[in-house]
Amino acid sequence: MTFDDLIGEICSRVNDPDRDTYGGSAEDLAYEGISTLAKSGKYEKEDIPLLIRVRGITMGVETDDAWQIKVYGSTNNLGNDNVLKVLGITDDPGDITRSTYKIIPISIGEYNRLSNDSELDPLSDEVFYWEWNYYLRFFPLDRLANKYIYVHYIKDPGVLSGELTGDFSTSFQYNVINYATEKLKMEIAGA
Repeated sequence: MTFDDLIGEICSRVNDPDRDTYGGSAEDLAYEGISTLAKSGKYEKEDIPLLIRVRGITMGVETDDAWQIKVYGSTNNLGNDNVLKVLGITDDPGDITRSTYKIIPISIGEYNRLSNDSELDPLSDEVFYWEWNYYLRFFPLDRLANKYIYVHYIKDPGVLSGELTGDFSTSFQYNVINYATEKLKMEIAGA
């Protein structure tokens, strides 16, 4: 299926096969559906290969600080990708039989509790990270200094055209169509 076919299917489901009334809305909602469904966590990486990325980065060398990475916004540390969601972080063990650190996501609330309870501190082979504004921050600060790590994330789809078969699974494409059609029907109904 091409992106044009996908938009055509959405419009056909709302009785606008010529796209003269809802074509623009259908396209906007298709992009919204792709991003929303990809971020939902209900899909495997095989469903959305166009959006899954892994980027290696050296902390403190390719980042502004050794203890944080800017992952969101137009001037992030991950290149030109607009990041929708961070999936995880792994270190580069050099020897692939054993990783140096387990890099574990925590919430801001969990981070705040660290200052009150030293029993919650990471073990010697752990590093915690959490999202703060446009950044991922790490604790303890020194463990990742000058260390090469991998950020696994979902990027936005960019501008789509042409064939989608290699970019998205068929089931994902139809879920996008269903998502966009339902949203468009709600818009038409004035809900």
